[in-house]
Parts: sequence; structure tokens; C-alpha cells
Amino acid sequence: MGSELPEYIFYDGECGLCHSFVRYVLHFQPGSEGFRFAPLQSKACKRLLTTSPNIPAETVVVLTADHQVLTKSESVAHVLQKLGPFNQFLARVLASIPRGLADWGYDRVASIRKKVFKTPQTLCPIIPAEIRERFLDE
Repeated sequence: MGSELPEYIFYDGECGLCHSFVRYVLHFQPGSEGFRFAPLQSKACKRLLTTSPNIPAETVVVLTADHQVLTKSESVAHVLQKLGPFNQFLARVLASIPRGLADWGYDRVASIRKKVFKTPQTLCPIIPAEIRERFLDE
């Protein structure tokens, strides 16, 4: 991402699947460069998403460098597009599915996520010190 404005991923801090998604992104973007993260429940999220106050907790939200707010399948495809060749292929596959159908599938997974994935004990995944700056804590 270099000198570009940062992009943000907001996730449900009470969802094990969302924590896994954050860890997946960090696997492909180690170090201090890349997406910034904050739980949907955080003050940072409320401050940065002032134009989108009614975001449901069961979606991953991306705030792009050009201030677009992406949700559901669109947010996942956007993130995958930034994570290298294999993930870019997955992003193209996801983007080829009509948005309504892809969001329907996203909603089905979201409806069972807390039954299938263990609820984390904290809003943020345990993160190494060298990437802690990528997590907003206010």
C-alpha cells in the first residue's frame, strides 16, 4: 500500500469467523503495511464510518482509500483482491457471482457463524507487537 491512504477493515469483534478473517489477511500482509483493523463495536469504527451509521454487526466492512464503504461479498472480494495471486483469483470468482446471490450466500454464513465458530474472548485477535499499530484501539 506504500504511501497510499490506508484502507480499513471493520469486523465483528465478537465473531470467531471474523477474527479468522483478520488473521488470514495478516498472513498475506505481515508487517506494518496493509489494511488497518478495528472492531465494528469500537469508537474508531463509529468515528470513521460516520456516513454509514446503520451497518449490521454481521458484515465485514471495508473503508477504501477513496472513502467508499463496502459490505458483505463486495468487501470480501475487495480484500482478497489485495492479497496476492491466489486470492485475486478467488476475488474474481466471487465478483463473477451476481451481487445479490453472493450477498445471499454471505448472509447464510453470517446467520450461523456464531454457532459454528467459537466466540473470541476479546474484540481484537491476539497480535504480535510488530503489527499492533495496524489495529485501532480508540
